[in-house]
Amino acid sequence: MAWTLSKRLFYTAIFISGSSALVYQLIWVRLLGLVFGVSSFAVATVVAVFLLGLGLGSYFFGKWSERTGNPLRIYMYVEVCIAVTSLASYLVIDHLPVYRYLYESAYNSLDLYGMSVVRLLLSVAVLLPPVFFIGGTMPLITKYSLTASTTFGSGFSRIYYLNTLGAFAGALLTGFVLVRYLGVFRDPDARRRR
Repeated sequence: MAWTLSKRLFYTAIFISGSSALVYQLIWVRLLGLVFGVSSFAVATVVAVFLLGLGLGSYFFGKWSERTGNPLRIYMYVEVCIAVTSLASYLVIDHLPVYRYLYESAYNSLDLYGMSVVRLLLSVAVLLPPVFFIGGTMPLITKYSLTASTTFGSGFSRIYYLNTLGAFAGALLTGFVLVRYLGVFRDPDARRRR
């Protein structure tokens, strides 16, 4: 039995998916900036890994969506995997001392290009799993929209528009609201000090 969604719920899911992807990306840039420093190399590394993961996930799940009769169910599992792997990446960056230790050791013994390679490898290790799943969302929702009777004919342009609009909203929300009022790391004593 294939799962279905109403058009309104389907379009809301697409918008939220795009929004959360950019929230994740901007938070990862901030988190890794605290480890790597904020330089053009550090930001470019995070963006490059983000785009690599999107491409690999899109390719893999695009192939898989052609073989499944229920892309909506897989989409649901992919969204759960995004949440779990994103939480894991946060925990690795924030709470795993070996991550910082590896970076600090490399910083003290390598030149700029060696550090760039280390930065890339550490970013791939921590960001590729969640971004791989983020890349899988668009092929799955596109396949669902082409096969579900409630959304058939809605067009890829509407799906892409809503996902991109969600990404725009996520970037604004993160940059101007979430980081300002919540910070990158949640400090339980911050309110008492104000």
